[in-house]
Amino acid sequence: MDPLLANHEVRSSYRKALSEVQSTVYRLNTLQIDPEEAEKAGIHQLRMSKGKYMSLDQSSPDRPYFFTTYRGSIDKLNDPDILATWSDYQPDSEISLNTYGISLFFASYLRESVLEHPPGVYSQLWGGLNFGNLFESLETGYHWKVHRTCLALTTFRMSTGSDESLPHIKCLIESEAISDDRLLRGELMAIIKIMIGRLDTKSLDTHIVAPVMLLSVMGPQHVRMLETYFNGVELVVRQSRLYDMRKFDLGVLERFTRWWFGYAVGETKAIA
Repeated sequence: MDPLLANHEVRSSYRKALSEVQSTVYRLNTLQIDPEEAEKAGIHQLRMSKGKYMSLDQSSPDRPYFFTTYRGSIDKLNDPDILATWSDYQPDSEISLNTYGISLFFASYLRESVLEHPPGVYSQLWGGLNFGNLFESLETGYHWKVHRTCLALTTFRMSTGSDESLPHIKCLIESEAISDDRLLRGELMAIIKIMIGRLDTKSLDTHIVAPVMLLSVMGPQHVRMLETYFNGVELVVRQSRLYDMRKFDLGVLERFTRWWFGYAVGETKAIA
């Protein structure tokens, strides 16, 4: 069989499987997804099966598989004015106001940062991609929203050509849910929509793995990173520990920033 035709069939079957996972998550009607429900839906949450978090230490064997860190200097990390735009946790405010505030901080901070070396991301509005709506409004009873999406690259370039396109995506997402180790409805819905879109993008027809990295903001004012991919059987989700950002923490901010601006790696044309 022609390799591209074989890939087309694999990508089609993956989209169908992911759509079934999406439908199951949607029908759960809950902001937090219990591990048992996630497993029934076809989600392999490695935190629960292996008992340890994904590490954000680049030297750790438990670091992300499909992304690497940015190593150069980042001007905003040394900018004293950055504290003026940060809002510490306000316990008397609605959860959504606290999560929205920190999400806006991350979005503007990442947009305005000037780097020593070219980054490994190329910003692209999700409205211009084939993901559908990456949000749910309060009218539905759930509130989550993707604020920013970026294509991840092996090297930086101002535009992407079909001959060099990679399936890797990074996104910044906000949810008003208060989480522990459970995955969130918004995280999973965004991940699956993005993966289905990438597996239905013609310029990526040689790829059968579409890795997604999330910088996920949630209540009361916490942040974590997720790396996800479909292995042909299950949606695999790797998660960092939750970081408490109710007070400004420069070390945590730098850690997230370096992963956001880092590069795409890993095999995406075959399942390892």
